[in-house]
Amino acid sequence: MLRLFFLIAVLLGSSGCANRSPLTLQWQANKLGGVLGSQLRGTHAAGSPTLITTEGRSAAVVASRSGRENAFEKETGAVVWDSFLGFPVEAPLASDNNHIFIPTLEKTIVAVRADNGKIAWQSTLSAPGYTRPTVGDGVVYVVDNRDTVFAYDTGSGGLLWG
Repeated sequence: MLRLFFLIAVLLGSSGCANRSPLTLQWQANKLGGVLGSQLRGTHAAGSPTLITTEGRSAAVVASRSGRENAFEKETGAVVWDSFLGFPVEAPLASDNNHIFIPTLEKTIVAVRADNGKIAWQSTLSAPGYTRPTVGDGVVYVVDNRDTVFAYDTGSGGLLWG
């Protein structure tokens, strides 16, 4: 309970803190893929947004549990692209700014192009993925629900080990 109060205090700002101003809403997107999230079961966001920078602009990418993902322009909230993966998603996303990596409930890791949301490659895991992948040095690391760690080449999707 104390942590929740602290989080709320940090988000709302505190008049007792010198040189701090309250947070202000810059923009909001009430729809994921054109469907109001609270109206249809399974369309709620899966994890926090992932920030990317591609083709000179920054965007926040969000995947929904129904398998739809959207990129929203960071400054205005305008939809950059809208894509349907066809795989249910529960895990947070990761990115290297060229691809967005999405572990799915269908035992699949999907890499979509950061510039347009189209699937670049996909590969099969031994179990569903529920954790955020880690990306570094041209490798994306994924842990599935059986605690198996996989390493894939970010560009080709080739399995390096796992």
